[in-house]
Amino acid sequence: MEQVAERTGISQPTLSRLESESRQPSLAQLLTLADVYGVTVGELLGEAPGRATAVIDPAECVERVGNGLRFRVVDRGDPGAGLSAVQVTVPAGRGGSQMQQHPGDEWLYVLHGRLRLTLAGSTQVLRPGMVAHFDATTPHRLDAADRRDVELLLVAARPATQVLTPCLREAT
Repeated sequence: MEQVAERTGISQPTLSRLESESRQPSLAQLLTLADVYGVTVGELLGEAPGRATAVIDPAECVERVGNGLRFRVVDRGDPGAGLSAVQVTVPAGRGGSQMQQHPGDEWLYVLHGRLRLTLAGSTQVLRPGMVAHFDATTPHRLDAADRRDVELLLVAARPATQVLTPCLREAT
């Protein structure tokens, strides 16, 4: 647990509470842990890995809650995949002010509502159809910009070096 805490920046007490299921992980914590363990977010959550079909019905995916967000993993859960897709609902009036950060990139597309995206010290409001793409090591936060929930598609990518490493190994 000490090594995982060191590699993730997540405290040992928090890891212990996550492990005992007495605390729900934030989406950033899930992405970080999946990255450290080399698995997809879906695998980390115990969902069926490597589903045979590429057509996914979000209504059939388990909704989870973490860090004030509701989300469903909507990818195939392939081990070693460089991307993880998540349907996220940002509730209006979401509490807290904690910024998140983790390895990799995030790309998000606003489906419904108005999203207030805070990146480091800058805040922007995104309307439906707008996209943001950023380095997820930048402290960031998602909030509803008004009194309506926001629905978005978030695609998280592992750092390129981790995705490409298996392809770049020397032949023996």
